[in-house]
Amino acid sequence: MEGDEHEILYDDVQSDRSLSSIINRLQCAIDSVRTRTRVNRSSRVAQWQEALARLDEADKRSVLEQMLPSLTQGKWDHPYQDAFRALVDCRMFIEIVEQLVDDLSDAQLHNLVSGSFNPSEDSPRSRARDQEFELFIAAICRRSGMNAWLGEPDILLDLDCTTHSIAAKRLASPKQVEKNITKAEKQIAGIGYPGFIVMDVTRILDPTGLIVTHWRTAAQSIGGRLLAFVNTEHHRALQQKRHELVRGIILRVVFPHVSQGFRYGTYEDWWAVSVGWGAGQATNQFLEQLLRGFEGT
Repeated sequence: MEGDEHEILYDDVQSDRSLSSIINRLQCAIDSVRTRTRVNRSSRVAQWQEALARLDEADKRSVLEQMLPSLTQGKWDHPYQDAFRALVDCRMFIEIVEQLVDDLSDAQLHNLVSGSFNPSEDSPRSRARDQEFELFIAAICRRSGMNAWLGEPDILLDLDCTTHSIAAKRLASPKQVEKNITKAEKQIAGIGYPGFIVMDVTRILDPTGLIVTHWRTAAQSIGGRLLAFVNTEHHRALQQKRHELVRGIILRVVFPHVSQGFRYGTYEDWWAVSVGWGAGQATNQFLEQLLRGFEGT
C-alpha cells in the first residue's frame, strides 16, 4: 500500500485569472442558472458577488495590513474573511455550472444556490454543500477530458476503457472518517464497478473556515496539515485493506491564498492513498488525470 501527495496552488500568476475575471465568470454562471431557478439577492451566490467586489475594489496592500495582526497570531479573524470564503465557494460553483449545467435538474440547481453563506450556519439537514462537492468532482473529471456522468453512488466515469465509480464524501469531523469510508466502500461494492472514495476534509482541518494561506509558497504556509491527517490521526482507517473493488482513497483540502504580488487565489492539497495490493498505479493514474482538470481554472 502506498500514498502520494499532490499539491496545487492556484493564483493569478499560474492561471492568468484575475479576481475581476473570476467575478465575471461568476456572473455568467449565475445568469445561466437564473434561466431555470430563482437566485434571490439574499442567496449565498449573491453574497459571493458582494464580498468579492469589496475585495476587488480594496487596496491590496491595505487588505494585507488589516489581515496581518490576526494572521501572525494564528487567529485568522480579519475583515476580509467573507471575501476569501467566497473565493473558494464561488470557484466550485463556477466549475459546476460551466461543466454540468445541462446535466442538472432544476431541483439540483436550486440546491446549488441554497444554503447559508457561512457553512457553520447550514441546517444539519442541509445537503447543499455535500451535493456541491459531488458535482464539483464530476465537473473536474469532465474538465480533465474524462467521460464522466452523474450516477450511483455519485459519479461514473470511463478510465482505461473501463467504467469506474466515485463515492464523494464531505466530512465535518474526525469522528466521521471511518464511518464515511465504510459507507462509501459499501456503495462502490454495491454498484459493482471498481471505484475511488474521494473525501473533502477541509472542515476537519479548518472548522471555522477562516484560514488563509499567505505570502510564501503554499507548502511553507500550510504544509503538514494533510500529511499529519493521513499519517497520524487516521492512518488505520485510511490504510487498511478494503473491498476488492475499492482502488483507493483521494483526500482534498482547499484554502484561499494570497501569493506574492498580493494576488488572490485558491490552494488545493490532494493526497492519494491506495488501499489494496496493486492498486497504487490505478489510484495515482486517476488522481493525475483528475488534477489535469484544474489546469487554467
